[in-house]
Amino acid sequence: MPQSIVLNLVTQSAIPREHLQGYVLQQLFFNLVKTVDPQLGNALCRDEQNRAYSLSALQLNEPSDASGNLYLLKEEKTTHLEQTQQAPKQVKKGALQQPAKALQIAPQTLHLQYGHDQPIAPNTACWWRISFLDDGLFDHLIFLWNQLQNECFPLGSGRVMIHSIAADLPSNGLTTGIPQQDWASSCSYRDIYEQASAGDRNIHFQFITPTVFEQAGRITALPTVEAVFQTLRRRWNCYSGLAFAPRLIDNIFPTYFNIQTQLTQIFRRSLSEPITGCLGHISFRITDDSDALIIQRLNTLADFTRYCPVGCNTQLGMGVIHRLSSLNALNSQPLQSVK
Repeated sequence: MPQSIVLNLVTQSAIPREHLQGYVLQQLFFNLVKTVDPQLGNALCRDEQNRAYSLSALQLNEPSDASGNLYLLKEEKTTHLEQTQQAPKQVKKGALQQPAKALQIAPQTLHLQYGHDQPIAPNTACWWRISFLDDGLFDHLIFLWNQLQNECFPLGSGRVMIHSIAADLPSNGLTTGIPQQDWASSCSYRDIYEQASAGDRNIHFQFITPTVFEQAGRITALPTVEAVFQTLRRRWNCYSGLAFAPRLIDNIFPTYFNIQTQLTQIFRRSLSEPITGCLGHISFRITDDSDALIIQRLNTLADFTRYCPVGCNTQLGMGVIHRLSSLNALNSQPLQSVK
């Protein structure tokens, strides 16, 4: 079952801006895993390109767009899948319950930062989103991490304390909060597939954090059909147990885009690497001669973006993409031909 959780953290010392995303946060993730499952943690350390998880940058509770590094997702109440449950609520310790799951998009504006211009001061409340695609590998971690509340861990040259965990799944004391609950959710692969539309031919995306792709051995910021949907198809096939053929992607084409390139810094170990990614909106349409099965499978991949980022460096916070509803997609009109 793909799922996203949010760790609510409190800084115990000043955290430099270069330690707020990228490699340093990946090392914090490894440390958290090794604390509760040393064998899995060591395996992940040896395979830093593992795509079964993705990490956001460190988020402030009240983000500001003054730095130009804040990326917004605007979405109204219309969703691609009918909402079958309310937003996650605080669960009392020892209470286990399994409500029906349905993929849902939060009604309010979602915020996600990729970079920071300033360090974060001590005693600052912040949060951090982690998404998992392989439930067989990671499912037990969330319950174990709940036992780490109020414990401190190194983050680069600073330290952070785990205050609480926000999640949308059966829990033992896991809690949720605003705005973090917008990013904490879960839905089984079967439910994502069965609830995907078999009639909606329009797919609208917004790139929330800078996104880059590898094509023919080169890095590009251009979000082509192949780059976006083959990434989603390969990861869906890897973890869902329901394989989609490569030629499925032949049945969709772009109809609109409003994409900008964004030069950003990605922090790796002891160096900073400039990289140009894409931000903005893009729309696709499924071909008119596609049958209901093809439509449902392409919509499944589109809905899968709730948990699965696209492109390269997703384990370092890049490639976060969200689907917008047809009614509320920003500027989602097809391109007009030039006369």
